[in-house]
Amino acid sequence: DAALLAKHVHDEDAKVRLGILLASRQAGLRNALENALKDRDPGVRRAALQWIGEERLPDFAKQLDNAIAENPAIRKTGL
Repeated sequence: DAALLAKHVHDEDAKVRLGILLASRQAGLRNALENALKDRDPGVRRAALQWIGEERLPDFAKQLDNAIAENPAIRKTGL
């Protein structure tokens, strides 16, 4: 249920946010990616980057560039 997932997208617990992202991926709800790319937790950001890369989502190229520019550690680790 998209409404249920959206309700918890900003949860305090990074594990919950990661779970929401993974559930969103399973449900095909790509709107979760934008928030996940900006998430304060590197694990959530990494999962978003992985989703974009594995599914080759060109619609997120701009957000991906922004995420890399804002998080230099991504470039260093090759995530």
